[in-house]
Amino acid sequence: MRALWHKISLFLSMLFMAFALSACGGGSPEKVAEKFYAAIYKGDIDTVMSSLYIPASEKKPGVEEMMKGKLMMMIGEAKKQADAKGGVKKVSAEKAQYNSDKTNATVNVTVVFKNKEQVSEDVKLVKDEKKQWKVNL
Repeated sequence: MRALWHKISLFLSMLFMAFALSACGGGSPEKVAEKFYAAIYKGDIDTVMSSLYIPASEKKPGVEEMMKGKLMMMIGEAKKQADAKGGVKKVSAEKAQYNSDKTNATVNVTVVFKNKEQVSEDVKLVKDEKKQWKVNL
């Protein structure tokens, strides 16, 4: 009986880990784009940075820090604008449009603010080396 319980708990643990890892993987291009825009208007620089595609050729000492510094200023301004509009009510993405081999996608994201104003933008995404969708600035 004890061995059976151990096998069941091991299976459930592995299942939970699989779900957790797939959630960390970014998911669909639509979900990544929604998460990216929600993070911008919340002022969440860490989520914005983790959502960005940074080519291996650009991963040099100091480059990410420089990008983060510039993005912090832009994100700070976007957060101020969102706060002035009462905050974000909803972020939604339309169905992604893919290239032929599904390594690039374009997603239209709409941000609705609590004062009823809204902004829509196209977001370009790319699959990185780990096959995860990332925002391609």
